[in-house]
Amino acid sequence: MVDSIMLIGPSGSGKSSLAAAISKQSGALYRDCVVFDTDDIRSLWPELGFSKEHVQESVTRLGQLASLITKQLCDALVVVVVIAPFKESRQDAYRLLSSVSNNSALVYLDTDLDKRKDRDPKRLYEMADSGEIEGLAGYNSSYDDPDADIILHQEDKTPADLAHELLGQLFCNTSDFNWEE
Repeated sequence: MVDSIMLIGPSGSGKSSLAAAISKQSGALYRDCVVFDTDDIRSLWPELGFSKEHVQESVTRLGQLASLITKQLCDALVVVVVIAPFKESRQDAYRLLSSVSNNSALVYLDTDLDKRKDRDPKRLYEMADSGEIEGLAGYNSSYDDPDADIILHQEDKTPADLAHELLGQLFCNTSDFNWEE
């Protein structure tokens, strides 16, 4: 049974919404679901900015933190939400998480650019277009090949639909999964 999921993808791809839906739907299998979202945890490291080196360090630290918690929790699903545009730091974080998990999955959210721009709650794409920020991963900066275990195509699916699809892929042999939300 999978006990850790790392959700990756550019800003606005729906990672946080998917993590919330996974948390809601996973109750039939796990006592708890713990979500580590970079948006929430980044404040722990105020010295880190958004340069390539700082982004890589942030991803690595998030992997370390999530792996420490994963080791301590029994019967819990740990979901890590991170943009992780650089393959090396993403693989390092995922390796840390996988080393303490019985089973883990690296999941990339493939979301159309127009959809990402439409749902941009932090106005990052608008700021990138106006020149206020540079280096927005997957937009005006590179996003390395995700090399994920699973690629979810957003299309017109809701976060609940995507969570259902992902949990179905991960737990298709589990007969007691309650698919009701």
